[in-house]
Amino acid sequence: GNVTVGADHNGPPQGGPYVLFVASACVVATVAFWAYTRTLLPGVDLGDTGGFQAAVLWPEQSARRAYPLYYTLATPFIRAVSEDNPARGLNLFSAVWAAIAVGLLAVVGGRLTKSPLAGAAAGLLLAFSYTFWTQAIIAEVYSLHLALIARCLLSLHAYAARPSMARLAVFFAVYAVAFGNHLGMILFLVPFTVFLTQVHPRPRELVAPSTILLAMVIAVAGALQYAPTFLYVWSSIDAPPASGDRMAAFWLDVTKADWREEMVLGVPASQLWARVQMWIWDARQQFGLTGLALALLGAVRVWSLSTPWAMLLWLAFAISTGFALTYNVGDAHVFLLPGHLLLALAVAAGVGAWRDPRVRHALTVVAVMYAAWRGWDTWPAVDRHTDRRAEAQLAHLAEGVNARSALLVAKMDWQLENVVLYSARYDRRDLAWARLDDVLLHFPFLVRDNLAESRDLVLTAEAARGVV
Repeated sequence: GNVTVGADHNGPPQGGPYVLFVASACVVATVAFWAYTRTLLPGVDLGDTGGFQAAVLWPEQSARRAYPLYYTLATPFIRAVSEDNPARGLNLFSAVWAAIAVGLLAVVGGRLTKSPLAGAAAGLLLAFSYTFWTQAIIAEVYSLHLALIARCLLSLHAYAARPSMARLAVFFAVYAVAFGNHLGMILFLVPFTVFLTQVHPRPRELVAPSTILLAMVIAVAGALQYAPTFLYVWSSIDAPPASGDRMAAFWLDVTKADWREEMVLGVPASQLWARVQMWIWDARQQFGLTGLALALLGAVRVWSLSTPWAMLLWLAFAISTGFALTYNVGDAHVFLLPGHLLLALAVAAGVGAWRDPRVRHALTVVAVMYAAWRGWDTWPAVDRHTDRRAEAQLAHLAEGVNARSALLVAKMDWQLENVVLYSARYDRRDLAWARLDDVLLHFPFLVRDNLAESRDLVLTAEAARGVV
């Protein structure tokens, strides 16, 4: 397990019994998973979460179902553990991958510093950070996203320890597959490339035809995850007649370019300082002043530990955080999550990269205890195990409405609409509803036909205003 080439230019060789790092990571992942299951959202939620929960077991392909890896992994999981309650099952799916993410981070941090306890501190700090915890207990793509980033880091560590074409291919494969879950992986292209050029014994081989061909074949294989979406767009009854227009429609659905082109680098200059203040507040919310101090120490200490890892850490943090600060969306905080993972990894370097064993052990013990305290302090703020607000809103909206007696015609906020969509598919299959925009042009005939069957029409307030 000792480093041979390129993995550690400035510090002592990395090594040690691998089982210690795996055992430490398993403990961290188990503790995190226990905390997530105790605070897990029990059912459907507003927003994108409700949309994911409604789509996961639904057989119909959707053009906007642009997370093929997420659905590919989640669907059999839900069928195995919670087919009667897909909402809770998908929330649990997030908890599983969140636990895997912090476990992988613990392995990376431990191997990087030769200290399993330092890796455990990094994993626990990420596990109990506020934003990551909130995403670990609902149906969202970010726990899997961070797990895949951590897996890429572990593949790079293995390649740096013993460069070979097989290990490079493993990294390429993990990186390519990760794009099926979140396109934010593109932000790591430059840091990963720089790292490979630093650790490869003969960097020119990275641009050799054989290496480029390998990367292209794996990239194409990874892109095949999007084949069902492509076929759906291509064969849809609404598909444009021209092939080029169909390709453009597919690209629009996958990348959501219709609104992202206005969002990327879309924060006005006058608001940049407010975004920076938000980032400072957010960082303190995740790790506290003590955690940030340890991360800052690690960001400096990592240069003495390994120049390639220092460059990767700094570049990846700058690029991912810069993107989040200039991405003009309301939930910009979730795009800071990759930076949170990198800050946690920096903490491992800050407490575990000391040659004096007394200093190293003291700092790692303090960091683990601090992470435990952060978990205890954050728990009440993230706990959603009794949260039934989405179901309560639906019950109020659709009280007394069923397919035999009434049709609900709705015009509502998209977040609540996802709850209605989920509930009509799984919880309340007797709920008959339609979007006003879908029926407005033939609304008089809809009224006539339903009244002929002694069925009332119930309109939401906004739908009623639209009809008037």
